[in-house]
Amino acid sequence: MAFGTGSLQTIVVTAGLALWALSGCSQGNGGGNAAAGSNASAGGAGSTSGGHVGSGNAGAASTGSGTGGSANGGSPSGGTAGQATGALAGGGGVAPGRGPLAVLTDTNRDGAIDDKDAAGLSDWAWKSSGAFFIANTDDDDKKGKVDATDQVVNGQADEKDLARIAIEVAPELLGKAARVSVSVSGAAERVHLFEKGEAGWTLLKGALSKAVQHIELGIEATQFADQDWDGFAIVKVDVLDAASASLASQQVKMRVAPWIMLPSSAKTELLYVSSQTSALKPDMDAVLTAKGLPASKASNPGNQDIWFQDTMEIGYTQLPGSPPLHVVMKAQRPNASDDVAATLLGPDFGFISIGTPRQPGDEEDHWMDWMGNLEVTHPVPGYPLGRIYYGHSSRTTFHPTIVEFLEAQGVQKPFTIDTEWLVIQHVDEVMNFVPDQNGKAKMYIASPAAANAVLGSGYDAGNKKIQEYIDATIEIAKTELGLSDADILPLPTFFEGGGTDWAPKWSSPSNAVYVNGTLMIGKTATPAAVKTDIEQKLSTIGVEVAWVDDGEYNPGGGNVHCGTNTTKTPVCAQFTDCLP
Repeated sequence: MAFGTGSLQTIVVTAGLALWALSGCSQGNGGGNAAAGSNASAGGAGSTSGGHVGSGNAGAASTGSGTGGSANGGSPSGGTAGQATGALAGGGGVAPGRGPLAVLTDTNRDGAIDDKDAAGLSDWAWKSSGAFFIANTDDDDKKGKVDATDQVVNGQADEKDLARIAIEVAPELLGKAARVSVSVSGAAERVHLFEKGEAGWTLLKGALSKAVQHIELGIEATQFADQDWDGFAIVKVDVLDAASASLASQQVKMRVAPWIMLPSSAKTELLYVSSQTSALKPDMDAVLTAKGLPASKASNPGNQDIWFQDTMEIGYTQLPGSPPLHVVMKAQRPNASDDVAATLLGPDFGFISIGTPRQPGDEEDHWMDWMGNLEVTHPVPGYPLGRIYYGHSSRTTFHPTIVEFLEAQGVQKPFTIDTEWLVIQHVDEVMNFVPDQNGKAKMYIASPAAANAVLGSGYDAGNKKIQEYIDATIEIAKTELGLSDADILPLPTFFEGGGTDWAPKWSSPSNAVYVNGTLMIGKTATPAAVKTDIEQKLSTIGVEVAWVDDGEYNPGGGNVHCGTNTTKTPVCAQFTDCLP
């Protein structure tokens, strides 16, 4: 469609950033910008209701003069670069079949705005059409707080976090118009809408600064979807006459992109570990170096403990056509400091904090809300992004507010397993996932029965009871994930303790870290025969084993997975291609 001669050129010049950002490739660390997080700050202990990693820009030109055009651009730091071409109707006036007012955004999720986006403006569906925008939780201006906490666009880097909306007003309509008004319903307090003018971006509240033919808007969210917001925003544009009567009106329905968890089985980019310990890092770094990865990043901020898995969860979000962008969720642990997550906040890396710490009703559930009790599977049938799982006791579950938040994302339907029998009560003490040679999900799980098969003794009444819990977990996994016996690897593990306070007798092979074809497993007190059995089982699916020194962690009830965290590469290049 086209309104007037040369309109594509005008949009390309004024909105070129939006055009190429939609279909671009990130060049920065982590690929883009984090988003969301209402009132989140780098060191804040309070709650932010969501956050998004903002990868780049949604939006671009929707009008043109004839055969179309293209815009090229590149970002020198952490932004996007690429090309978008608009094939648009020619001539002056209104495109065939169009009214005098057109409001477009990237409804077909191809990374550009053009006439193909004319459908699906008001209809939104996960697996068909409907535009996304992102919440803006990174810190592009490096002021120590997420960008969405203010109502300004903090420079060119922050500009890349705005999803674009292109508005075209036909000349004949413009001649009758006194003003153009824009409103947001369904999420007015959860989004910021900006108008682009000659002096840059200004916050939009009601009428535009002036009624012109070509208008470019930018939209950001201040949070992810959660239990109080379904993530949708309806942007309505009204062209009004001098008496405020409507001459034309159009609206678009958009949804904030989800926060997506990354499975342990995904490709590792960077590994984090505490600098308070010394033996584990060298062993892990040897594996990382062999994989062509940087050495693990060691730190000890504030009052942080050594349990890096339990203090944060690194996920991502994404705009269609843009690279995936990482965002970290801070844990809500009672009586523990979670200081690492805030140190990751910066340009192109977001930060969110969901809920507040809660004291357990029963001391038995003290560790229930630690992030080692929250994991996501490898892709499984029906869920190309995997499914989230967490532990529960007979009294409570993993942090209910965070669970509700995860359910609101809509793409990784959570399920739960019984972990009450464990001292620590974490799912990462029970099971996890690796990909086989063909990329298919294989679940490895602690198994006293497998230990008995290897060692021939030690299978006492307590371990037989634990095997019943393990068998029940396997049945849940089969039902929820569509796994077969061939997809499950029982790794030999005896437990010691009593009642509901059991812990692995040696380093739990389930509490391991997968690094691009190698599973790093702790070796504390592990029998040689057990090591051999584990190596043989994993080798059949193309996974190597590296035994690492977790002696500083094992006495505290955790192993390699508990003591580390990772930035992972998403399993899908574009999450919109992998929706359930």
